[in-house]
Amino acid sequence: TIVGHTDEKGDYDYNMKLSQRRATAVLAELVRSQPALKGKFQIQALGESQPRIPNAQDESQHALNRRVEFTLN
Repeated sequence: TIVGHTDEKGDYDYNMKLSQRRATAVLAELVRSQPALKGKFQIQALGESQPRIPNAQDESQHALNRRVEFTLN
């Protein structure tokens, strides 16, 4: 699963859509470079719900919350 995340800036709907776009962009690049991977991954958008740095205070901490992760099942 390719999981998109955001920081807490922006409202809930915006962050959910942004995390979806992030995960989709990573999947598109992965499939572009390795066509055999098409259909092998799912996408999950989590928005700001699972920050790496809760209560981020500065830009470097916010940046760590804006990420895409891979989870293997």
